[in-house]
Amino acid sequence: MVTNEENTVKSIKRHMGEDYTVTLEGEEYTPQEISSMILQKLKQDAEDKIGEEVTKAVITVPAHFDDTQRQATKDAGEIAGL
Repeated sequence: MVTNEENTVKSIKRHMGEDYTVTLEGEEYTPQEISSMILQKLKQDAEDKIGEEVTKAVITVPAHFDDTQRQATKDAGEIAGL
């Protein structure tokens, strides 16, 4: 069940590498920024669990992604501190 439908993002990965933005609570975000928020949450959860800082991760991309989409995914990881 979605409890905050107007501020819920879905299928953002489909827009990686595109000139696309999502508006959430009056702010615009790129797919890379949304993806980085997800990665930051996962990073924080991992750090809380293991009690150490996480600085590296393997982030996979679909085989059909082109270079622009792959770079956008790398950018999201860097924004997230990975």
